[in-house]
Amino acid sequence: MVVIDFGLPVLSGPEVVQEWRTRRPDEQVPIIGMSALPEGPDVAHRLHLSSFLRKPFEIDVLVTAIHADVARSGK
Repeated sequence: MVVIDFGLPVLSGPEVVQEWRTRRPDEQVPIIGMSALPEGPDVAHRLHLSSFLRKPFEIDVLVTAIHADVARSGK
């Protein structure tokens, strides 16, 4: 499970996801993206993230997304 903000200082969250998938193409892990950017849901969809959370959000929303993604992944 990876939980990543889109607004990171050196590489953006989407860039980190792309780099991860390039370096580890055989590792399929659930990835939850989060952002306050209006284009966030579209970016998450293009990257095939398991979930996307619009910031700000309550911690219980994150916990629910984690449980759901782990259940879907079967891990």
